[in-house]
Amino acid sequence: MSMVESNSISIEHFKAISQHAGLEFTPAEMEHLLPLYQQFAEQLEMLHDPTLPLGLPAVTFKAEWDS
Repeated sequence: MSMVESNSISIEHFKAISQHAGLEFTPAEMEHLLPLYQQFAEQLEMLHDPTLPLGLPAVTFKAEWDS
């Protein structure tokens, strides 16, 4: 698999990352999981963008304990 986008990774790189995490996948599982990993990595990259505008939290809650 070649790198078609600047954010995409090769199947070999993904295999190395998963092995480093202690995960072993079959080749079919690798092919299935690679696009999901790339999508997650792109979304995570957006969260680390220093130009991300700050705003109010999307979800808030009041922590209460039931007695």
